[in-house]
Amino acid sequence: MYKTILLVISSLIILHACGDMTVDTPDTGQDAAERISVPVDMLLSPGNLTAGDDFSPVILPIQVSESNDLIPIQVGARILELNGHDPDYLRIEFVSDRIEWVGYTINSIGIYESEEQCLENEEYCEEVIVGEGKSGYFEIEDGHIAIQNAYCRYDDESYDYTISAIAYDLSYYPAEIISDSINIQINCAMID
Repeated sequence: MYKTILLVISSLIILHACGDMTVDTPDTGQDAAERISVPVDMLLSPGNLTAGDDFSPVILPIQVSESNDLIPIQVGARILELNGHDPDYLRIEFVSDRIEWVGYTINSIGIYESEEQCLENEEYCEEVIVGEGKSGYFEIEDGHIAIQNAYCRYDDESYDYTISAIAYDLSYYPAEIISDSINIQINCAMID
């Protein structure tokens, strides 16, 4: 169990670090007042990106049991129509309302609902915001997608959390928001 939790947390930290990559913006000769930006609509869906570059949907709620105590999922953001935006310069920012605390001691790792609970049981505690990060907009088998990792873990009772996403165009400085914020609710169901 702890190895699985450690693997997922390590993956989230690596992906979060990769999400902070910057892109050189092209010199278009236009300033912010001259550019005409067309907004885009996005769709969020739960799934998993396969090795064959296909995004396979998953059905919510995610069922978690004591024996299968951590289920990783991904949230995919698809822009319905690019409206002239270059996908190489698009970034999707994901935010989440699910905060957990990961605690470490010499021989154990635990996940807690609050910092206080974590500090009562562990030597070191770190905040993790489940499903938060940034992603480029990259090509897959049937179009383009941005991906954010998330998970459901075994807890005393079922829970939900919300992941929101917004699109940015980095082709000009400063980066421009080109979408409304959209939400998806992740349902984590505890089963016997």
